[in-house]
Amino acid sequence: MVLLIAQPAGGRFQTGGFNLDELTALAGTGPDPGIGNLQTRLKWAVETGVPPEWRESVRVVWTVGNVSRGHLALSYLDGRTILSPRLMNRSAEEVVATVAHEFGHQIAFALVSPVIGMPPQGFMDIAPSYNDIREGWADCVARVWTGSTLRTLSESGPCSLETAGYVAGLLHDPATLGATVRIDPPPIYVPAPPAPAPVPVALPPVPEPAIIVPELIPTAAPTRISAAPAQPAEAAPRGSNGLAIVLALTPLPLALSAAVYLLVRKRNETLLAWATGAARRKPPGST
Repeated sequence: MVLLIAQPAGGRFQTGGFNLDELTALAGTGPDPGIGNLQTRLKWAVETGVPPEWRESVRVVWTVGNVSRGHLALSYLDGRTILSPRLMNRSAEEVVATVAHEFGHQIAFALVSPVIGMPPQGFMDIAPSYNDIREGWADCVARVWTGSTLRTLSESGPCSLETAGYVAGLLHDPATLGATVRIDPPPIYVPAPPAPAPVPVALPPVPEPAIIVPELIPTAAPTRISAAPAQPAEAAPRGSNGLAIVLALTPLPLALSAAVYLLVRKRNETLLAWATGAARRKPPGST
């Protein structure tokens, strides 16, 4: 939002030629209610310093409130106008003249240059050299409606009678003012508001992937394959070597038993022959 301000200061605020009694009588608003209720006093000042046809043509929201240090009143592009309590406690002439001055800004916002509040082209052509042409326009509006020679801090002097006469012709009919040539506003750089701090957002829980167990299908046991022994085809089958050894060794104890038997028998016969004295007989065929 572009902010335009008026700076009526106490030391340089002049209201020469201001006839408040006559102005109040013409407006039919009665005397100044005083500083007991500042909002009531502001309502009285608006009805006294601004003609009713203009109050109906341009909507302004008036408020008594705090403003930036060094200022007495502030006008905004959205139709708000704030007057400081410091101003509202001053003289009735200053309050009424300031209200008319701020309404001049609102006229420029609404009907001429809604971006920066520049006055009509004709006013800039005939107006004296103001430090701020917008403040000069507002001063002249206040002089036309109240007779005040209001001069703000940013101006080199009050609105002249010639310039005030031209402004009075424009203010006679709001439609005439709205049909005046508008000024293309210069480019204004408005910095973007800072980005809001990111709000932490809790992420939804991520489900763990399900473990897929393959279906177990029973299968036949694998056939055991054994390598054939490295032996001839006619060899005995696996596991028969022990039996062959037993069969091979069986005649040996028989032979030993027969030999023992023969020796015992021979010895017995010898002993028997010696005991009986019988002659020993050789078996047939022996030498």
